[in-house]
Amino acid sequence: TTKKARILTLLATITLCAWAVGAWGQDPPAGGHVAIKSPYLSADTTKMDAAANESLRIGKLGMAALKKEDLRKAAALFAQAVKIDTDNCEARIRLAEIHLKLKQPEAAVADLRWMIEPHADRVLSYGSDPGTRMLYTLALLDSYRWEDAAACYNGSIKPDLTWSLPGSGPEHTFPAVRFEANTPDFPGMRAQAHLILGARQTAFIDCDDTPDYMLPHIEEVLRIFPGSLDARFLKAVLLAKMDRYDEARKAFAVASKNAPKPALDEIKAELAKMEEREALKKAYQAKLAAKPAKP
Repeated sequence: TTKKARILTLLATITLCAWAVGAWGQDPPAGGHVAIKSPYLSADTTKMDAAANESLRIGKLGMAALKKEDLRKAAALFAQAVKIDTDNCEARIRLAEIHLKLKQPEAAVADLRWMIEPHADRVLSYGSDPGTRMLYTLALLDSYRWEDAAACYNGSIKPDLTWSLPGSGPEHTFPAVRFEANTPDFPGMRAQAHLILGARQTAFIDCDDTPDYMLPHIEEVLRIFPGSLDARFLKAVLLAKMDRYDEARKAFAVASKNAPKPALDEIKAELAKMEEREALKKAYQAKLAAKPAKP
């Protein structure tokens, strides 16, 4: 019985190797990294994967254009990425943000609606993320669709929604604000949406890009409500994270005004962290400057 089992195992191994060679159509490369086409994958599935990969490739080109502040080119590339793969959520979000900057809110609504509204054939979506829903809320507000914006905001924000400083705690709870469909408050909702976008790590932003993404939203909150304690504190912390130390010190001073005792203690702790980091950076730079140049 043992001999028979060994023979069967050997035959199975030979069969598997023969199938693999047939799938490769050639000997595997030296590194051994080969994409084997499984006979169980349908042609439609392979085509969908190829479309998704091409969409992601074009989306990366769009991000490169966006970092160069070429909005028109970035928008065209993101639109192309979405056309190839309707489930490319990051391309949709980036395209919507560009349309908002270009004062084209109806286009931004159309970009995001696919993600926000339920679809039976939708595979992947960031539509439940509060950040995405706040972008949709801003697009609705800019389109003067107050009732739709109120429905989106109220249906998206839970009473216990929290935020914390990038890379550290403790957690803070957002103000419990609700908006009535028959009582328009465009500045109030706009400030709340920007505060959420500026205070929470969103699903579609890399951690390294978080301060650069958050700061403009926080500054928009302060433009509407200069006395917002949360926004004042967050602005100081974000400037510190970006190594903009002089600006951060001024922002920390502003945040300290009229701050309650627990908040004041947290502000002082963050200021101390920044000053320590600044001192270490200066010491490192001085050490590099004193190092003799190589002959």
